[in-house]
Amino acid sequence: MSDSNTNTITDPAPLTSESEASVHHDTITQQSPLPLPHSESTPTTTAPTTSTTTTTVAPPTAAKKKIVLKRAAPSASSTILGEPPKYNVRTPTTTSSSTTDHNAVNSVGTLDLPNAQHRRAKVIKARFLTQFQEDVDGQTTTTTSTSTLPPIKRVIELQLHLGEGVHYQPGDYIAVYPHNPTVIVDRLIAKLKRSADELLEITCTNATQQLPPHLIRANGKSLRHLLTHELDICGVVSKRLLKLLSELAQDTQEKETLAKCSTIEGKDIYAKLLEDRVTLVDLLETYTSCKEVPLHLLLDVVSALMPRDYSISSSPLTCPTEASIVFSVVDVPLTKGHTMGLCTSYLESLCTQHKLLDSKADDIESSLSNLSIKDDKSIDGAWISYQLKATPHFHLPTDHTKPLIMIGPGTGVAPFIGFLQHLRHQQLKGVRSLYFGCRSEMRDYLFKDTLQSFINDGILDHLHTAFSRESQTNEALGYIQDKIKDNAKQLFDMIQLNKGYVYICGDAKGMAVGVRKTFVEIIQEQMNLNENDAAEVWVTWSKEKRYLLDVWS
Repeated sequence: MSDSNTNTITDPAPLTSESEASVHHDTITQQSPLPLPHSESTPTTTAPTTSTTTTTVAPPTAAKKKIVLKRAAPSASSTILGEPPKYNVRTPTTTSSSTTDHNAVNSVGTLDLPNAQHRRAKVIKARFLTQFQEDVDGQTTTTTSTSTLPPIKRVIELQLHLGEGVHYQPGDYIAVYPHNPTVIVDRLIAKLKRSADELLEITCTNATQQLPPHLIRANGKSLRHLLTHELDICGVVSKRLLKLLSELAQDTQEKETLAKCSTIEGKDIYAKLLEDRVTLVDLLETYTSCKEVPLHLLLDVVSALMPRDYSISSSPLTCPTEASIVFSVVDVPLTKGHTMGLCTSYLESLCTQHKLLDSKADDIESSLSNLSIKDDKSIDGAWISYQLKATPHFHLPTDHTKPLIMIGPGTGVAPFIGFLQHLRHQQLKGVRSLYFGCRSEMRDYLFKDTLQSFINDGILDHLHTAFSRESQTNEALGYIQDKIKDNAKQLFDMIQLNKGYVYICGDAKGMAVGVRKTFVEIIQEQMNLNENDAAEVWVTWSKEKRYLLDVWS
């Protein structure tokens, strides 16, 4: 995640963390450690003394047993270097005849690897869907605007040729496997003091165990392949990695700092590492006394590079071997430099290098140059590794006569483009409403012409738009929840009386929570209920699978 300095690349994707921090996409939640055992005094009972009478004293109530979870105290021997290794890594003296170029693609678009679990898709077209520069056609065209407009995100649509023998439905995902940037890989190889082209034979030390899928794919391939395609070297650094580096550090102060970072006592330092998006390479370049990191231990402490899921924005009825996806390029300013999404910047860089995408701005071109990947120039075009992932809970309803309500601000509109394409090919009429929101009507109104064509063709009955910062009309600025409130009676009748379906796609924390709250308020108003009873009605919609979510953190 970095350019040549200390910037990092992370993505809104599942990441592996240690006990004090759980990470889901870009959300990091600090967890409290287990409480330390504490002493518990034993209750004592003193029988009263009497001189003339005998008093029967009930036996003392037995003290309730308290189960205390004890944390094992660290011992001098509890070191990663002292543990039996999980993997063996050796370098053959000759090139294996079974070694295959990781970019080799066969006629049906699959990867020609013996244990390959990825398919390969060719990028046919790519285009920006937003106007992210400072002006629109060199002039200001707004009539309603806030005083300041935050930077518009770069949103890209990719059209992919998936190959033969694939099947998907609108609402499914394409899971894209990113590549780590070449500049990061080269920096790590330099710190490891190894050859990028050396072939690796990887085995489990325990003969009864099998290598995980990412190491199966890396087995027999080069070190560059391992670091580019299989290990999450740009991801969140784990406590276990910090502990390993502390054991390898030869400088006393560096050893103590790294050791502290890997403990509860160093949680503030660790939180700062996460905030600054510090990577493995950054650590090795900062703590220079960690001179030699054994590769077999690196395989143990660095997680597998995981795919990122993107909603399909097309219908297989348009072309069964093609699909489109839409994504926002993650490009977030930090105190020093900025952080870029690993997968989104990889896809943008890939398309720019293959002249499929106009970078439009010198600063983007400069940024992408630091994220370049090494493609096999003998391969024609831009190819990505992917898997299709079905989402059985987010497909079109089987009863097309029921009202359909789609709520998708920003890139959350993607699956609904696929829904409406599908319905157009099926020539199915029905009552359908779409709620879309963005910041600026001129700059990030995604699929504006496409949505209007659905209206013109009678596929979509109502299109409700909300612009939060900038509009071409005198319509009040607002959010998608405001548009839902404006149509409260119509929506309630469609869902409650006519048993319609609600589909929501987008941000889980902000938008989805706000929309749920708005619907509960509508139920309260329309049915004259208190909040708890209204919430029960909303729960019933969910249980009947008529209020469906496809959201992300």
